[in-house]
Amino acid sequence: MPYPNLSFSEVTSAVVRQNLRPQLPRCCPNSLASVMKRCWDVNPDKRPEMDGVNLLFKLFLVCCVTCVYGGTVS
Repeated sequence: MPYPNLSFSEVTSAVVRQNLRPQLPRCCPNSLASVMKRCWDVNPDKRPEMDGVNLLFKLFLVCCVTCVYGGTVS
């Protein structure tokens, strides 16, 4: 749980009223963090469609597997 000291209603209120978002770990790759932040945009019209997010995550996975293991993802 990213906010263990807050109730569900407190979290939802803070997300809507204060743009509360989880803190990203330092080890989170920039490309992944960028997609996550776009999904959290306050303006829903600026958020990517899920098909696009899915494609970005697949590309990210392919890059990770290629870099780390020198293999491919089918």
